[in-house]
Amino acid sequence: MANPGRLAAAGVKIAITTDHPVVPIHFLIHQATLAVKEGLDPVTALRAVTIHPAQIIGCADRIGSLAAGKDADVVIWSGDPLDVMSRAERAYLDGREIYRYDYDRREGVFADL
Repeated sequence: MANPGRLAAAGVKIAITTDHPVVPIHFLIHQATLAVKEGLDPVTALRAVTIHPAQIIGCADRIGSLAAGKDADVVIWSGDPLDVMSRAERAYLDGREIYRYDYDRREGVFADL
């Protein structure tokens, strides 16, 4: 768990992922949180699940950050994404809502794609 922080401190651009299906991809943010717990800078952790992977695979001109002309895939969190108590409240793909958390039902609702 400390390796992402060590690599980043040594100047390595890091990307964090899961080994889905062993650790499902929807736990990706928790992988970043665990790395922060073990010394990775929080800003670098967020970059490691957003812009850094896009840069590493060569598609940062389209994804990985918010900017005019890029694909608008966005998640709205209830608080700090790296806080285990925060939840994804809404998610948008190409500007269309694909997920929302229903607080009354206490469950996520996915749009029909």
